[in-house]
Amino acid sequence: MNIPKPLLEKMNAANAKAAEFARSCTVSFMLDDGERAWLVGSGILFEVATKAFILTASHVFQKQLSYMYRHHTVFLSVGKPGVQPIKLDQVVGFFSASEGNTAPTKSMDIAFMDLSEKTADALRAHMRFLHLSDVDISPKDKPRAIYLTYGYPNSLVDEATAKSGSVRYAPLHLVSDAYRGDRGEVPGHKPDEEIVVNYDPKTSENHLGDSVELPDPRGASGCGMWRMAYGIADFEKWDTAMMKLVAIEHIRNDKVHVLRGGRISYLVAELAARHPDLVAAIQLNFPGWKP
Repeated sequence: MNIPKPLLEKMNAANAKAAEFARSCTVSFMLDDGERAWLVGSGILFEVATKAFILTASHVFQKQLSYMYRHHTVFLSVGKPGVQPIKLDQVVGFFSASEGNTAPTKSMDIAFMDLSEKTADALRAHMRFLHLSDVDISPKDKPRAIYLTYGYPNSLVDEATAKSGSVRYAPLHLVSDAYRGDRGEVPGHKPDEEIVVNYDPKTSENHLGDSVELPDPRGASGCGMWRMAYGIADFEKWDTAMMKLVAIEHIRNDKVHVLRGGRISYLVAELAARHPDLVAAIQLNFPGWKP
């Protein structure tokens, strides 16, 4: 794609700002068995009124429960140098798609965890929580929309630090467009429930047209998928206010080379179902929305 240099510079600046915005509310789940630490997924900090949550993938959440039951310590790593991981001492409540009011499908590998005030306050000292104004619950996007997927895969962990008590790792930072079906069908995909973006390690290019090597995304499940823009023209006057969280990434498909994410609208509906006192706040942000 031949992009004029002035617009290219604006896209570069937007890309950096978008990554920092996503980093500021993305945590990684870190497990420590006393001998080494490792990452088992990502999550998004989110709050409505006075209630704080982590949005993630169902299979990531189920891992946290299984390790807790086996007496492993679960930490939340905030991805900032010098900041120690925060112990996940208590999960006040939770929702997993396998227990949802709406019949779940393979698209709905999505969950949220209710945080205690202690854990939420510890996170606020270093991170920001998203609000309803930062998400978009629309069931569909424009076909030329541009997405950012940002999380922490195992492949970018510095293994030399895994036993040091201070694990270092880098993010998956993918800017991509929606998959349009040119490489085949995505099994079980339902457009109103899921967003699917291109993720082909063999043919990926950056905005300059140069080939780039993409990391193995395993371990980044539960991270955010953000709509950065409706199209390239939006970067002329781009601002972080245009970024909206639209889905939670949960799986890749190696056959058609995509990443899949459950739409955030499903979680908002389940938040309302489990916390009726939040319905008014949701309707204030999304006029016409009904539980």
